[in-house]
Amino acid sequence: MQTLTTSHIKTLKREASKLKKQKLIPHVRALDEIAVAQGYRHWTDLLAHVGQESSEQVDPQASLPERVVGAASRSSSLFHNWLIAQDWRPDPVGEFARQVAADRSFPVATDALDSLKQYLQARNARPAELESLEEAWEDFLAFLRT
Repeated sequence: MQTLTTSHIKTLKREASKLKKQKLIPHVRALDEIAVAQGYRHWTDLLAHVGQESSEQVDPQASLPERVVGAASRSSSLFHNWLIAQDWRPDPVGEFARQVAADRSFPVATDALDSLKQYLQARNARPAELESLEEAWEDFLAFLRT
């Protein structure tokens, strides 16, 4: 296993810049793809492990696109990736994003709003949490339209 260092993070950021240009995607999405290729759920999860051993061995000889494609089966849903990236927001969506990031059993592989509602209801979510999910979903759909 490799240990994530600040030097390694800088290298990964450069790789994300290349991937962004190569795939014509937002930089944030490129960072998340880089993190997934390294065995993490998203970029923020990767950053939380700087100085610790990474969660899996990555073949340093594999090209970045091969590593990203190889990690696709571990990738979470587009909504989940988008939501986790909203953790900076000082509003109910940001608070919900932080709760989801801490919830290890949150359904990360679905982009179905009804499934997400059912999950929250099964966990006896407060009405405010369901409202935050609805608001996040509306913002996510607006993001997809841009």
